[in-house]
Amino acid sequence: MERTGVPLGLQGVEIPLECRIFSIVNAFISMTSERSHRKVLSHEEAVKEIQHNAGVKFDPVLVSSVVQILK
Repeated sequence: MERTGVPLGLQGVEIPLECRIFSIVNAFISMTSERSHRKVLSHEEAVKEIQHNAGVKFDPVLVSSVVQILK
């Protein structure tokens, strides 16, 4: 069985809204927090990375809304 990283094989809007929002926010916090395995990204770099992954890792509609809040 191939693992996609999404429990129960859910995709797109099948994934609960709260989970899709959490995914974006969690990624932003992770990117802008100190970690032993990588450098901290600036606020602007993290926003660009999230935008770059809109439609790939993150819900593109939610990315737009979250980015507006972050700016």
